[in-house]
Amino acid sequence: MRTNTKVFRIALCGIISAASVVILIISSIIPFSSYSTPALAGILCASAVIEAGNKYALCVYFSVSVISFLIVPDKEAVLLYTSFFGYYPIVKQLTESRIKNRILQITVKIFIFCAAACLFYFCAVAVLGISSDEFNIGRLNLPLLFLAVGIAVFVIFDYAFTSLITLYFNFIRKFIIKNDNNSHFF
Repeated sequence: MRTNTKVFRIALCGIISAASVVILIISSIIPFSSYSTPALAGILCASAVIEAGNKYALCVYFSVSVISFLIVPDKEAVLLYTSFFGYYPIVKQLTESRIKNRILQITVKIFIFCAAACLFYFCAVAVLGISSDEFNIGRLNLPLLFLAVGIAVFVIFDYAFTSLITLYFNFIRKFIIKNDNNSHFF
């Protein structure tokens, strides 16, 4: 089977979209999974980037975002997916393929993460109606502390994500895709 056919790409992206929505639904069933399930659903999007390209991966991102907002009860997980994890595989591919300096790559990715984290914070405050003054304990500003910790966790996530992509290329891909050396990642 050739992976450059439009039908294959559409079918693969449909399967990835359905699996991502199911993973986001699981966040409503398993307690404390509101942060891990959006990341896992976003990681699935990397296979759409690899096998079909960024245009198809954007379709996966948009379809999962819309369907999830409609049917997933855990809106925090959906907001995390929509504000960062859903499109991050596309950002990672574009950043790593176009910027050769590793320091600049991680700087750009951290900047995008910080922008997404701020967007998530302001959306959560607006939706939940919580005053931003309630996030201070004495002189300690909790959102800034969480952002600093989030950056550290993001750097670890990015490294682990790279390792998962390597694992996909070296072991998993040959069982799924046969007779094709054409990939859109890196």
